[in-house]
Amino acid sequence: MASYSVAVLSLCVVLNVLFSVIIVLLNKFIYLHFGFPNVTMSCLHLVFTTIGVCTCHRLNVFNRRCLPIARPLLILSLSFCGFVTLTNLSLEYNTVGTYQLAKTLTSPLVIAIQAKYYAKRFSSKLLSTLVGRSRR
Repeated sequence: MASYSVAVLSLCVVLNVLFSVIIVLLNKFIYLHFGFPNVTMSCLHLVFTTIGVCTCHRLNVFNRRCLPIARPLLILSLSFCGFVTLTNLSLEYNTVGTYQLAKTLTSPLVIAIQAKYYAKRFSSKLLSTLVGRSRR
């Protein structure tokens, strides 16, 4: 696996944020003006994510690991697909601001559910990261 400088990593973070904003605004534009089907949009997102991951692997950005297809991995994969579909659905029927608010509150909600129903405890260091994230 390759090692990257702070400048390269910083550039990648900035590009990630920039492209994320562009994708959200472009998706909203497509929903408003063309009535593109939600499931099709979600499938396209997953196809391009797969292409991006395969490209990063070929560029040695990360090492590939082979995992057995077990029930927990299958549940995680289906949850990810559901998350993409539901966030696209949220974008289709809400304003961009409401969409961003719902997406930003996903992490604190997941932590609250894990704490309440699974008695999972989180470090104060991890919990402190939610404060800055909730203010976006």
